Amino acid sequence: MTKEAFDARLTYSSSNSENKQTGQALRYEVGDSMSLSLGYQLVDYDLSFNWTSLITFDLKPNTDQDTAKEGYNVHNISARWMPMNVENLTVTAGI
Repeated sequence: MTKEAFDARLTYSSSNSENKQTGQALRYEVGDSMSLSLGYQLVDYDLSFNWTSLITFDLKPNTDQDTAKEGYNVHNISARWMPMNVENLTVTAGI
């Protein structure tokens, strides 16, 4: 969704892998996750600001041999400056 200088995006991803021979989840199974991204542009100053939150939900085992994984939440904050009068210059700072 974009409204003037503001934009937002909400996503959801579902993952449920299984080894066909053993029935176990694959080693690097992520599980379900959701992310929210919010951004704002200051066009007069060639600046944009972004915040993203990624939530990965707890992963329940498919079989007794699978390992349960706790969910986690990651936040990213960044600012980007792309001056229109300097070709191919982008400065990004983030945490």
